Amino acid sequence: MGRSREEAFEDYNLFWQTIYADDLTRIQQSLLNTYIERKSKPSHRIIRPRRTMRWIAAHISPCLTPSGSLSYAGIFQDTTDYKLIAAAET
Repeated sequence: MGRSREEAFEDYNLFWQTIYADDLTRIQQSLLNTYIERKSKPSHRIIRPRRTMRWIAAHISPCLTPSGSLSYAGIFQDTTDYKLIAAAET
């Protein structure tokens, strides 16, 4: 079981804390690039609260808040099963 949407909204740092350490720098760079490219679709691993790993595909776009601050909107999809199937086929 993962974390709730409410937990994620309450503590933005949870996003960074769950990213698999080997993927963190690449994801940070991908988010920086979204400001220039206007969208990003990085795939990365996360570590869930019970220490299990899952693959996540993210679809992220930058947006401005009403106060003019930069924020991000996105959808995250668990793609672990797809990764396992693809690995089994090779």
